[in-house]
Amino acid sequence: FVFPYEYQPRRTRAKEYCAEPSGDVTDRGTLLHSLASVLAQDGIACDFFESDENEADATPDLPLLSSDSNRNHVSARFENASEFAPANTAWASAPVLEILEDQLLKSELENEVHIKLSAILEVPPENIVIDSLGVGSLLVNFHLQDSSILKPSNKEFANEKGYDSTAHMLNQLLGSNFNSFAGLEVHPLMKRLDFNVNSFDPRGHKKDDFLGQDWQVGPPGKKKTYYQPDSSWCRFGLKVLKGNDSEDAWLHPFQNPSNWYRGYHGTSIDVAKPIYE
Repeated sequence: FVFPYEYQPRRTRAKEYCAEPSGDVTDRGTLLHSLASVLAQDGIACDFFESDENEADATPDLPLLSSDSNRNHVSARFENASEFAPANTAWASAPVLEILEDQLLKSELENEVHIKLSAILEVPPENIVIDSLGVGSLLVNFHLQDSSILKPSNKEFANEKGYDSTAHMLNQLLGSNFNSFAGLEVHPLMKRLDFNVNSFDPRGHKKDDFLGQDWQVGPPGKKKTYYQPDSSWCRFGLKVLKGNDSEDAWLHPFQNPSNWYRGYHGTSIDVAKPIYE
C-alpha cells in the first residue's frame, strides 16, 4: 500500500529523527533512534510518524483492502445472520438481504451483533462501533475505539495460541465462537507497531532545578520517599494526561494523595552502548 501524499512529509521527517543519534542524550532524535534499535534487535518494524499538534487521529486513512477505513476498522464476514438472532426470533433463518432491507430488522440485527461482539471480545460495549452491515453473505464492518483494552483473558488466549497480532487474535476469537464465520479483513497498519514522534509532554521531561531532592509520595499513612538522582540520567515525558482531575490524579498534580509511587531503573553501559549505536 502507499501512504497518501499529504502524509509522506510527516513520515519522512519522523524517519530522519531516528536515522542517526546526535550524541546528545537529551535530544528527542537520540531517544527515537534508540527505540528503533531496540525494536530492530527483536525483529520488530516500527512505523514512526509525526502528527500535527492537535490532530485527533494522525494515522492516515488507508484502504481496508476493499473500503476506506482507519487502522482499527475490521470487516468480518459471516455465512448468515442466524447465530446473532436470539431464540425464537422470526428473522433467524431469513436471508441477509431481506433483513437489511427492513430497517426494523436491520436495527435488531445490529444491536445483537454489538452485544455478541462485546461479550466475545470482553470489552465495554461503548468500545465497539458498528460502522455498517452489508451483504456477502453478512458483512459486519466495525472498529474498536481502543484495541489496547482487550481483556487479559483474551491476551492470554492469544499468547497460548501463539497469535502474533491483534488482527490474528480477532480472527481466531471470531472463528472459535461463530460456526458461520468466514473470514476477516483488517487495515494493513493493524499488524504494525507505530509511534507518533509528537507524543512527548515537556512537563514530564527532566528538570535540572530538582536534582538531588526527595519528596513523600503516596496515600496518607503509606507514603514512600521518591528521590531524584543528581545527574547522569535523562527523562522524557509522554502525553498521558487527559485534562480530567479524577483521571489524572495518579500522576498530576505531583504529590496528590492519589499519585502512584514513582520508580526508575537503569541498565549497564555494556547493554546501553549497542542500543545507542
